[in-house]
Amino acid sequence: PAFNSDGSKIAFFSDESGTEQLYISEVRDNAERIRLTENLDGWYNDPAWSPNDGMIAFSDEKLALYLYDFAKKKTILIDRSNVREIYNYSWSPCSRYLSYSKHSDNGFSDIFIFI
Repeated sequence: PAFNSDGSKIAFFSDESGTEQLYISEVRDNAERIRLTENLDGWYNDPAWSPNDGMIAFSDEKLALYLYDFAKKKTILIDRSNVREIYNYSWSPCSRYLSYSKHSDNGFSDIFIFI
């Protein structure tokens, strides 16, 4: 789970719908859970809010990195690894860039920036 920038919301994965999906909720008693995704299949890791709270990055066990865009109300595939899961991703302070590392076939990690 991950808090947004002011701590008023939390993003998390839950399988309450039958498959693991991305949800957000306000941080208060009896807050409504809002499901953001519909068609995810598998296990998902580490939701990370952008500093402006407009997007959430997350990865999966199928070696992919995704972005949920609140303005577009959709999930976007950013990249996919051929070797290992993508765990290391971080937003720039301006929320414009997402940096991440991805293992290459030669065993080394390369750094990428999604714009």
